[in-house]
Amino acid sequence: MLASGQPLAVHQELPDGAAWRRYVLGMRDLAGLVADDVVGALRVSRPPRRLLDLGWTHGTYAAAFCRRYPTLTATVLDLPPVATIGAELIGVMGLAERIEFRGGDARRDDLGSGYDVVLLFDVLHHFPAQQARALLGRAVSALSPGG
Repeated sequence: MLASGQPLAVHQELPDGAAWRRYVLGMRDLAGLVADDVVGALRVSRPPRRLLDLGWTHGTYAAAFCRRYPTLTATVLDLPPVATIGAELIGVMGLAERIEFRGGDARRDDLGSGYDVVLLFDVLHHFPAQQARALLGRAVSALSPGG
């Protein structure tokens, strides 16, 4: 996207469930390399209680936040074909009671409100600039005061 200014069309090119699974597992492995560092770098004024993770079906970042903050619950919103994969992965980690997966489109579906943290990792480059700005605005609107 940086060179062309055009969004990446990776998701439109995945042909089937097996390809989606490989993609999600690869992205999970990459996120696993830095998730704990990301959580450690975030400065919060109070321990967060609710987190919204947009576009990370594997839930690795949500899981890292939940491990650091024992009272935190998280919602992961991503495309329906892969939300099930993420729920399976989080179930194996033993965090299914604290991390909910919702299939949907963050550009159109209700994000909810009252979140202390909203995550958008490796998401915005999939959208044209106007849609990315709109999604950022929606993410900010989903935050609670001080979030």
